[in-house]
Amino acid sequence: MLGRARIPLAWLILSERRPRLLLALGRIAFAVLLMFSQLGFLNGVFDSQTRLFDYLDADLFVVSQSRYTVVINQRFPRRRLYHALDVPGVREAVPLYIEGMSASLRDPANGRQARLRVLAFNPKDAVFRLPVVQRHARDLLREDVALIDARSREFFPDVQPGTLSELNGRRVTIIERFDLGACFYFEGNLITSDFNYFRYFPRSDPGEVDLGLLRLAHGVDAAAAASSLAAALPGDVGIYTRAEMNRRERDYWANGTATGAVFSLGLAVGFLVGILTCYQILFTDVSDNLPRFATLKAIGYPNRYVVKVVCWEAIYLALLGFVPGLVVSLGLYYVLEEVTLIQLRLTAGRVALVGILTLVMCLAAGLLAVRKALKADPAELF
Repeated sequence: MLGRARIPLAWLILSERRPRLLLALGRIAFAVLLMFSQLGFLNGVFDSQTRLFDYLDADLFVVSQSRYTVVINQRFPRRRLYHALDVPGVREAVPLYIEGMSASLRDPANGRQARLRVLAFNPKDAVFRLPVVQRHARDLLREDVALIDARSREFFPDVQPGTLSELNGRRVTIIERFDLGACFYFEGNLITSDFNYFRYFPRSDPGEVDLGLLRLAHGVDAAAAASSLAAALPGDVGIYTRAEMNRRERDYWANGTATGAVFSLGLAVGFLVGILTCYQILFTDVSDNLPRFATLKAIGYPNRYVVKVVCWEAIYLALLGFVPGLVVSLGLYYVLEEVTLIQLRLTAGRVALVGILTLVMCLAAGLLAVRKALKADPAELF
């Protein structure tokens, strides 16, 4: 009769004691928040390291095979870009110079030095997809001028247009700000011309390039062009699409450093905490309602019905605990992004991932907790 009448037995049992239900939902929400925070930090590292590629106007990228991450300084001969122009389908080949290991900007207010990444290009070439960089391309042809990233850490966000500072001991005038965002390794970003770059870093060789940007003719397939270029160019360089560059950088930070392991472990810990929390809640609930489950078994309901009731309790806990956990996580992401200046994006895919993990952990806990009800003998309870 309970089955035919569709009485929401699971919800009635779960909501019988509202204060305990609210406490249980709070604990589930905390586990959800823990998973969101660890996933946010993990993807924040990945996104911050790959964001540069998204702002570069290129169909393919040329990098040294020794450069396993964009952070390190491993360059390749600039003539490789001239060779690339001989491959059919390649329309333009533009060099980009990157310096971070030996670049420091002085705080004009108190003289403090902070590490940053310098990005240099020929202002006559369209390299960045940032409108502010395109508008000030001519200005960058002047001596000792640069654009500063407003979303950098340290004192950089306070540097306004017209500020006079020092880059590697040489005067630099900030002419405008742009929005790119700090990365996990460097405090900030600076964009200048290649002419100024070699004035600030005189030991750099103009014949050595950090990153080559290839633009293809209209209608040319990027993957096919990459294969042709790989066959035509020497083996000291690699040719990658934007997606491959992003994946290459993510793989390094996930597998080549402790960063990925730490935050992945944190996500796993949040998942385990959720299982233990949900198990404790459901185990207590099953224990308190053993006479009711025994009654169901005594009047003929099979064990699978008892499992179904407990699993629905787990589903209710997952759904009701996930929503407040998600809301609090949105606020946490905003606060952390303002503090760390590392972009924490809560995409639909990441929300779905944590939602699935929440559902799985609650169902797993429910299946563990229901064993006591299945072992209960109605005759012994009555």
